[in-house]
Amino acid sequence: MRNLNLGRVAAGLLRPYWRLALAAVALGGLGSLATVGILALIDDALKSGSSPMRALGFVLLCPFMIAAQYGSFRANSWIVQNVMADLRKSLVDDILKAPVATIERMQKHRVIVALNHDVEQLTVFVRGLPFLLVSVLTACGCVAYLFSISWRLAGVAALAGVARVLVVRRMLDSAYKIFFVEREARENLQQDFDLLVEGCKELRLNQPRRSGFRERRLRAKIDEVRDLTHDNFVQFTAIEAIESASAFIIIGALLAMQQTLGEPKETLGAFVVAMLFLREPINAIVGYIPMYGHAEASFRQIVKLREDFANTESWSSNGGNAAFSTIALVGVTYAYPGEGEQPPFTLGPIDLELRRGETLFIVGENGSGKTTLVKLLLGLYPPTTGAILVDGAPVGDADRDAYRQRFSAVFFDYCLFDDVAMEAGDADAANDYLTRMELSTKTAIVDGVFSTTALSAGQRKRLALVSAFAEGRPVLVLDEWAAEQDPTFRRAFYSEILPDLKRRGKTLICVSHDDRYFDAADRVIHIKDGKIV
Repeated sequence: MRNLNLGRVAAGLLRPYWRLALAAVALGGLGSLATVGILALIDDALKSGSSPMRALGFVLLCPFMIAAQYGSFRANSWIVQNVMADLRKSLVDDILKAPVATIERMQKHRVIVALNHDVEQLTVFVRGLPFLLVSVLTACGCVAYLFSISWRLAGVAALAGVARVLVVRRMLDSAYKIFFVEREARENLQQDFDLLVEGCKELRLNQPRRSGFRERRLRAKIDEVRDLTHDNFVQFTAIEAIESASAFIIIGALLAMQQTLGEPKETLGAFVVAMLFLREPINAIVGYIPMYGHAEASFRQIVKLREDFANTESWSSNGGNAAFSTIALVGVTYAYPGEGEQPPFTLGPIDLELRRGETLFIVGENGSGKTTLVKLLLGLYPPTTGAILVDGAPVGDADRDAYRQRFSAVFFDYCLFDDVAMEAGDADAANDYLTRMELSTKTAIVDGVFSTTALSAGQRKRLALVSAFAEGRPVLVLDEWAAEQDPTFRRAFYSEILPDLKRRGKTLICVSHDDRYFDAADRVIHIKDGKIV
């Protein structure tokens, strides 16, 4: 069933380019016919000597074969590059639509390996399909030619070929297992590569950890991938060696059985030449087997990833400035999946109403559920139970993305993009906030892009606020924004920036531990153990 699914995926990837693919196959088939024709001319010349007609046929068929193969390979290259781009775009769309909670639980290295290694392996598989078909057509033409030379010799060779296939099949059973182990090892290695970059400061400070990470994890996993790849290569090299040697073994057996089979030397000679030529397409077919194995391993991972990313939501292109008076959470809960023997954490039930234009502080201890509540308000997490209402109307899967467009946010673990998604006419206001954040001498907005984001941690957090403000959304969410600011700027944030944002009509939701500044809020709610207290 998996094999059928992989074939369907390959066919689906090629479907938009079926005309070009058909042309590539047709050119490849014509090239194969020209090759068989050249082989027949050589055989006739060996039997009957050269002639002007044979020479003319040879002169015409050689450039035709070259042109047909070149056209086939060029068309195939264009198809392959488009298939790779289409597959990556499709995966990117899946990730953009995927539930945020799924992406947060999923480790980054799985996605990176899928986008790079797995896409390339599937592309190599698709790239080889036209070549495989050309090789199969060429092999079929050669086999038909062999039977036309002598059905006795061809029959003996076919029986030997069946025995050869049985031996290769047994070797393939063990070789295929390595593909999946190797794929998993590559994923584990990518995880440690991520840590190598993300943890560079910690590794530099701690020599014992650095040495252990280097020897027991990085080098050990690099060696594991090396050994698995080598074992894989050895297995298939052995298969190719057996395949190559078997042709000569069959030829040797036919030579030994010449008198028994009663075939003249000329016929046997022509048969041997054709069999030697048949080795090339057969070797190409055998060489395609590891491509298929790698593709199947990658295919399984991509299918698993896409299943994990499945989402029933619809994308929206509007709703960013949709007017509202209230946003209410009614009986909302959110349950995290349990891990091991630990009971799952559940937020709620929460009943909360957010009024447009107010400043709401959400406070509580670490792990109490503040960030989870914020993600529910933002529509990033769908409620496990309960409902989110906008002016009394429930938010469902069909309009959750439109609902989210009312919000801008600077998360505690924010991501700072260098482009600024400004609403039309907001450039002056964005530059004003760049100055207010004391960043106008550090960076500038040039053609909608920050000239640099290489700033200190606190300055980057300010820049993230400028970017969020420039989006022009009615609701601004700030998750512990002031935590990385110096005392002077922290005081300015609560006493000047928040009041200014409120005057500009923003509805503000702030997660904060700064109890000295709670008076900056219109309302403060306390979260404890997943509930409002």
